[in-house]
Amino acid sequence: SIFIGVISGIVNGFVYKSGFSSGGVSVISHILYKYFKLSRTTTSFAINGILVFLGGFFFGCPKSMYAII
Repeated sequence: SIFIGVISGIVNGFVYKSGFSSGGVSVISHILYKYFKLSRTTTSFAINGILVFLGGFFFGCPKSMYAII
């Protein structure tokens, strides 16, 4: 799972750098960048962090830890 996470991160980095979107949360990051000039990486990290936190709240801490891994 760590190997897939690293490969996925590299591929998503190339997608973001080219100005495209992979769908999902990155679309929100692109919209926030377009209208408010907020950093795409920072907003994507913040949105994903909020989702993991909410997942931990609703589904429990162990499942939230699996999401982080």
